[in-house]
Amino acid sequence: MRRRRLRSKGSRPDGHARQARRDSDPHSVDREREKHSRALSSEHRSRSGGVFFTGSEAGREAGQQAAGRIFGARTVDRDAPTSWQTRLAQYDAVCAWGQPNHSMLERVSAIDMPVFVANGDSDPMILPRYSYLLAGLIPGARLKIYPDAAHGFLFQHHAEFAADVDAFLTGV
Repeated sequence: MRRRRLRSKGSRPDGHARQARRDSDPHSVDREREKHSRALSSEHRSRSGGVFFTGSEAGREAGQQAAGRIFGARTVDRDAPTSWQTRLAQYDAVCAWGQPNHSMLERVSAIDMPVFVANGDSDPMILPRYSYLLAGLIPGARLKIYPDAAHGFLFQHHAEFAADVDAFLTGV
């Protein structure tokens, strides 16, 4: 089956120089992993809104509602919890994806299908400027930046995001 539309959530193009690790110190990976682990901890999220939701009252409320939907609503047929090895593999993949490579960055301009790029305006993981960059490199891409939202914008603005994706997929 050939894909006719592509949706990109909190993404940035491969090969952008600013994505790469900031130094070549072999211990920097461990420090970065530890920093991200702390950022994802429940204590940090409750204090600051974390990486998924902003620290505003609306962001904290959205985080609590999303947690209720994700962790409280479904009690059977749940996904298996991820492991520490899965988290490390994901981090390593992100680091590899971010190695500067101008030819990889140029490749996204060859995408010849409609693309919907979406992100939160306060996403600390995928800075909104990368969403603008990605959308700017893809001919005819649609971009939507959700207000007062971080990396979990699709959970915070779930109804609006679902409507936007539906409109995009149906060609409206």
